[in-house]
Amino acid sequence: MKVAWATDIHFNFIDEERAELFCQDVAKSGAERLWIGGDIAESSDFVGWLRFLEERLDCHIDFVLGNHDYYRSDIQKVRKKAKDCEASCEKLTWLPGKVIPLTQRAALIGHGGWGDGRCGDLEHSVFLNDFRLIGELFQSMLDGWAGLGKELAGLGDDAAATLGASLLMALQEFDEIFVLTHVPPFKESARYKGNICGDDWLPHMVCKALGDMLRATMERFPGKRMTVLSGHTHGFADEEISPNIHAMTGEAEYRNPVIQRYFEIA
Repeated sequence: MKVAWATDIHFNFIDEERAELFCQDVAKSGAERLWIGGDIAESSDFVGWLRFLEERLDCHIDFVLGNHDYYRSDIQKVRKKAKDCEASCEKLTWLPGKVIPLTQRAALIGHGGWGDGRCGDLEHSVFLNDFRLIGELFQSMLDGWAGLGKELAGLGDDAAATLGASLLMALQEFDEIFVLTHVPPFKESARYKGNICGDDWLPHMVCKALGDMLRATMERFPGKRMTVLSGHTHGFADEEISPNIHAMTGEAEYRNPVIQRYFEIA
């Protein structure tokens, strides 16, 4: 099976002509599945762009949401949009809570994750647009960094619990697990221009709860193998996190959506 992986495509910054070129690249590759690791667009148009892709591609599309996909709305409202979109489209799968068989020995799971404030220095971190443009985060900031930290930690814990349940199900049947997420679960793979993000960015660039869960779970299954595919930082990373966890982060550029990599899954 051939799979195309893309992340941080930010289609809200481009026109349909440029989006058509992206679709042509996928189609010419012969990929049977397209994995999109979040930041598809923004809350008002990510569903429209997913349907645009579905109409033009013969392959199945598996996706998670990124922080930009929630912009100018609330988290729960956007997640309902994603669920409703999946229900109305034959070739779209929103991944949280699911195990997608790829071959007899390989499966895909996924969750967007969230920068959960547990790496770096949250109280002295950068102020993201997320805190103005995502309803729950805006409300939490009314209580300062403490309020925001509690909200971010809750989002990270939710991601770890949801993905952890999918992972345990997948490990019962499959030897190779692909994890599609938006926010890197590991500090080592939260990179920009070759360097690990600084302490002022790390609180929002790593979902530590997710990473801790993945490490602990895979230690219990030394004979299994995991590949984690992330985005969010717009910087490339390719790291061996542990003997059986390989993590990659896509190097993205606004207005230039590309396929990060193709996988041949035997």
